[in-house]
Amino acid sequence: MAKKRRKTVPKRSKNTGAIGPLHPWRQCPIGEHWVRTHERNVPPSNAHPEGHVTTVHGSCHPNPSKKDVLYAHEIARIAETYFSDLPPLSSNDLGYPNGDKYNELIAGWTKYWNEVLNPTVPLDPYLVKALIASESDFNPEAVPPGGGPNSARGLMQVTNDSRKYLADEVEELRDFLVVINKKDITDQNLNIAAGVRWLFRKKQIVESKNKNATWRDCRCCVQAISKRSSR
Repeated sequence: MAKKRRKTVPKRSKNTGAIGPLHPWRQCPIGEHWVRTHERNVPPSNAHPEGHVTTVHGSCHPNPSKKDVLYAHEIARIAETYFSDLPPLSSNDLGYPNGDKYNELIAGWTKYWNEVLNPTVPLDPYLVKALIASESDFNPEAVPPGGGPNSARGLMQVTNDSRKYLADEVEELRDFLVVINKKDITDQNLNIAAGVRWLFRKKQIVESKNKNATWRDCRCCVQAISKRSSR
């Protein structure tokens, strides 16, 4: 008989002191992350002198940080499983050939982070779309002129420093982390998931200086905060 999986129970985060259930789109309990079905090379052994390839089925694995962390496999799973059922954004390409191409991802990740982080004023997905238009012209491979290996990249122009902050490599975030490899930052889904999460962090920084700051104030401060993250 297959082992019955234990029910996910809301936990208190040692880092934030918050108590709350895991978002219903998540596959694993807090402190674990989803790894999708994949092939793995097994080194040579007595039974298989030349080694072999085995299928590792999707399962939950412990996070080193024990925090609420999204990794690339689960980011892909969430988008594939839930986003197509959400109410679509109104069609408006803003004058760009790809202007409506990423509406589903924008709507999905804005909804997810609004529900996880629960801001007093929710982030408007149309503001995210306008930000993408101004930052990258809806080009998922966008890189600033003369940009180096650590420069901003992708639809939401996520820098390598921001990627490190989101993964808690330099103790910027206390919880609700996003871990993405540097080589994957231009992936459309991963870039928007990370970019929207980082936008919430930018809003938090702006609010520390002006408690009445709005999301549009945050947008106006993107350049200044990006300079801060590059120091």
